[in-house]
Amino acid sequence: MTMTSVNNGEPYYLKADISKAGESTVSINNYIKMRVFDNGKVLPVKWFDQNVVMNVNGMIPFIEGSVGQFSTDDNNNIVMAPDAVHRDWQGTAANTRDGGWADYILTDQMFTEEGAFSGFIGLMDGNGRRLTSINIWFRVLGDNLFFGLTQKYYSDKIEKFIKQMQAKANDTFRDIDAQNKAAIQKLNDDYTAKTQEAQDAQDALTKATSNLNSFGAAVETMDAQIKGQALATKPDLEQAKSDITKIVEDKTANLEKVAKANFSTVASLDQLKKDHATGADGYWITLDTKHLYIWSGNDWTDLGTAGIGDGTVPGKSIKDKSINNTQIGTISAAKVFNTYSDIIKAEKWGIGGTELYVEGDNAVIQLLSGNGDRGITFPVNFNGYNWGWKNLYIDFNYYFTKANDNYVSVYVLREDNTLINKELWNGSKTSDFVHICIPAAFIQNNSLSQNFKVLVVCHGGPSTFDVEHFRVSDDSNNSLLPDKFKDLDLLTVKNGFNLAEAQGWNLTQGSDYFYADSTEAIFKTGDASSNKGIVLKAHITPGVTNYVQVQYGIVSAAQYGIAAFLSNGRNLNDGVFAQFGAVETNTGIHTLTYELTPAEMIRLGINDECTLTIGGNVNALILKSATISTTRNGAGVLEAINNDDTSKKVIYGSSIHLLNSANSKSIDGLKLVTPGEKYDQDNGRLDHITLYAKEKGSTSIYIGKLDQNNLLVDYKQYALNYSAGYNEFDFLSQDIPVNNGDYVFIDCSNLGVYQPDSSHPLANTTRVQDAHHIIQGQYSGNTFYSGDFLAPFEYSVVPATSAQLAKSLNNDITTTSEKVDTIKKQVKQVAVLTSPSGKKFRISVDDNGTLSATSTIPSNVQVFGNSLTGYYKTGSPALGATDPNHDWFHYFSEYVKNINPSAVVDRHTVAPWEQNATGRDVQFDQLFKPYLSQDTNLVVLQVGDNVNRDDSHATFKNDVMDLFKRVKEVSPKAKIYFVGIWFCNWPDMIDSVKAACDKYDGTFISITDLAKSEENKSRIGEQVTLSDGSTTTISTDGEAIHPGNAGYKKIADRLIDSLDF
Repeated sequence: MTMTSVNNGEPYYLKADISKAGESTVSINNYIKMRVFDNGKVLPVKWFDQNVVMNVNGMIPFIEGSVGQFSTDDNNNIVMAPDAVHRDWQGTAANTRDGGWADYILTDQMFTEEGAFSGFIGLMDGNGRRLTSINIWFRVLGDNLFFGLTQKYYSDKIEKFIKQMQAKANDTFRDIDAQNKAAIQKLNDDYTAKTQEAQDAQDALTKATSNLNSFGAAVETMDAQIKGQALATKPDLEQAKSDITKIVEDKTANLEKVAKANFSTVASLDQLKKDHATGADGYWITLDTKHLYIWSGNDWTDLGTAGIGDGTVPGKSIKDKSINNTQIGTISAAKVFNTYSDIIKAEKWGIGGTELYVEGDNAVIQLLSGNGDRGITFPVNFNGYNWGWKNLYIDFNYYFTKANDNYVSVYVLREDNTLINKELWNGSKTSDFVHICIPAAFIQNNSLSQNFKVLVVCHGGPSTFDVEHFRVSDDSNNSLLPDKFKDLDLLTVKNGFNLAEAQGWNLTQGSDYFYADSTEAIFKTGDASSNKGIVLKAHITPGVTNYVQVQYGIVSAAQYGIAAFLSNGRNLNDGVFAQFGAVETNTGIHTLTYELTPAEMIRLGINDECTLTIGGNVNALILKSATISTTRNGAGVLEAINNDDTSKKVIYGSSIHLLNSANSKSIDGLKLVTPGEKYDQDNGRLDHITLYAKEKGSTSIYIGKLDQNNLLVDYKQYALNYSAGYNEFDFLSQDIPVNNGDYVFIDCSNLGVYQPDSSHPLANTTRVQDAHHIIQGQYSGNTFYSGDFLAPFEYSVVPATSAQLAKSLNNDITTTSEKVDTIKKQVKQVAVLTSPSGKKFRISVDDNGTLSATSTIPSNVQVFGNSLTGYYKTGSPALGATDPNHDWFHYFSEYVKNINPSAVVDRHTVAPWEQNATGRDVQFDQLFKPYLSQDTNLVVLQVGDNVNRDDSHATFKNDVMDLFKRVKEVSPKAKIYFVGIWFCNWPDMIDSVKAACDKYDGTFISITDLAKSEENKSRIGEQVTLSDGSTTTISTDGEAIHPGNAGYKKIADRLIDSLDF
């Protein structure tokens, strides 16, 4: 590792080469001498690898070391004093740029001691992994040293520094400080004691009166008395106080039993009065009305609706597994947000004459007269992880009553109300939903603490300004939660049944078999002469209709078949019961549904628990699922959020639980197998597969249709790796479509199939594909046929979620857009004419209406790009390619020169144009214009990848349009091709490029999709040969995410396919 300082008459910078041996610690005293508490010095470092400029884009610079007194050892190495203070600093990706540059900011927090700073500087990736570093030291000169910090230092390591500084201060001021502390402490103790006494009294009064209906009536009476007079007199107030006090004393005298604060549930108020006519301890919730009752001495008093009140509950404050099924029904889901802010603590901000009202999830501010700025501040207390290294997101709804000249802005305030004068967002609509990002860079650059405030301000004349659902989180999708939760009734949670708790009914111990887990319950018997089956319990929701759904499979049944029953007892032999669904005698899988109405609950004597029994005279029964819900479709919380209809979940196949003891069935040329029927609904998704294998291996899933000849058609194939034994696979997150008419097959060449018997029941017939080959007219292939085989797997299909449907729609839109682009390309070909000798000419017209013809074969080609075009130096390959003959520019230029050997094809690096948020017109004059001329007839633009900041993105739309315009002004005959964008940080950048292409007859070549495949990228360790024959190695993640040889070849192919010559 070597490090040198470079000047040459310009400002100093440091050159660091990670591949060359050098000093272990480098003095940079000839460049920098910091004074105590100096702040903001920029230390520029240019990074090299074997004298080749590194690509440091996306990396994060850091500094770590100690500051204080020092000495040198015998080898002249720096040795820091034991009391030297540890310091560290980390930048962001914005501190690195093209050309190997990294800017290190030397803040005042790093120079709190006189002496020297000794440590190291380096680079890390986005995951905090250190990639390289260099040891450095320099002098820190003395100044008027004072105790304390200029600002809070947000690093855990600062605690050591604070303690040292406090110790020094205590040595100097111990006596004075002790006296002051004693005096101040006494004042604080006296004040705290008095305040606590007042607060305790106030809390007791508030608690005792909060739920008393008669208290509200008394207040209304008092309010009417006061309003009836022009001015309340002292006797009036004293009398009102006396009245309230008497009411409180009368009521609280009978509340001693409530002190235990236990909560119980009961079906209704009538049931409560019946069971506890003389009262009972604690709070009682009636399940029919969800009201809370207490015994007040002689009667049950209604305290109103039970559950969480108007205040919001931050999602992160709810402990895991702390809410059970019974409690969850009492929660208002619209109040559960993922937020680090509390709207209840909102405060008014701005001009006088403003009033603020906060209630529930709304904060309302009024300006009655005058004009000016007024707003609401919302305190934020971030208690999550990785503060300052990830974005925060603000979400809220707002509206104001008068729109004349009014608009809304959003700012950030420090905890002490100091305004950070940078507007995060503004809007002029009278109402809107707002989703704002606070970038991590904003937090770091402004040294924002974890406790801050968000200011939502309304500018203009008198109006009422209302903000609701305000929340701040580190979840970019948090804006979606309230809309999903708002109308969700959490009582739709599936109250039961838990298949793992199922039991056998009337089974003979020792001769009958029973098994149950969370996915299925099974029994089998050799004696089907008597009724046998499965029984399980579940909690229900009294007072409303509960919907029961059961899915089961049978192997064979006698004439009496199988049926399902609900009762209030343990099984059919205990209590009144109701049969539901038809008696089924056919083998296969069947679904039953039942509406358990409040009237039926009374008839059956069901209070809050019921029993499900399913059985009959049957040899084997497989219970696949059983649900009970207050919604007709049986949706639980997650399904309700996503609008999923789980009642349409379909399970295919027989139980594979005992396949390890089943006999294999030999089938010649066995290939594909399915245990199910075709899916008969729209927009399905593969949900789950359970598979049994004797040995570890791999296979494929096929999802497709069978034609009239039972041949597989219109299918898609997916790879599947499995282990020996039983395998569980969840596919819902993979979004694999199962369309109407589709079957799900698995290649069972190595898995085999099994012979069903009484111990291994078959729920439905199986379709297999083997060596049977047919030729039916023009159709031929291996056909499928049905047979009594046990497939080694079962699977389920569910309807697509709303999110999956949206994704599918977006894919359709993308496909349509690509087709439109193809049509646009074909339309542009109309402007190309072919001469009698076969030469092609492009027709154009100027502003005077004069037609001209230009040969489509270019003679002067100029290519402008970034590291993907050619990064290191002229003639060297694009970053990620193994040599100059394997980047896209090489393939493209070879194609042009094969057609026109005399053509000039040059490339130029223009990354600074991308990175600048302003002044891109100046960058054009410097980086583009010198290489363009009237003779230039083809221009390739490969830019946009380094637009990675909010400010550079904000101006990209206008500037890319201006770039096309300027190119055409200098080179009016040039055909423009735009290749991009590999690193597309904002999807709307593509729309901006397409708009420019449409206006200036350009052609857009999309490569964003190529960046999503690992096979198209380079890799760490790849050796690169430069144009001069020297070699280097891809050594960082930032380099490896660039295209590799395969990616560059595909980019070149797409560009060449788009050319019109």
